[in-house]
Amino acid sequence: MTPDTTLYFGCRSARKDHHYHSEWESYAGKQKLSYHVACSRDGPEGVKRMYVRDLMQKDAHDVWSMLGQQ
Repeated sequence: MTPDTTLYFGCRSARKDHHYHSEWESYAGKQKLSYHVACSRDGPEGVKRMYVRDLMQKDAHDVWSMLGQQ
């Protein structure tokens, strides 16, 4: 079963800025939420940073389908 709600969350650092992380993970674990996180400054130096737009682009087909259903 796919959750009806999708959350894309972006922050600089998971340790400093990942607000409500445990709550979102709990909802995702119960299949109540599809949860996607991009922490742009957590990767090693020299590795391309990940932003919410990158996650949404990767999931473009699903995002477009959700928008088309509304």
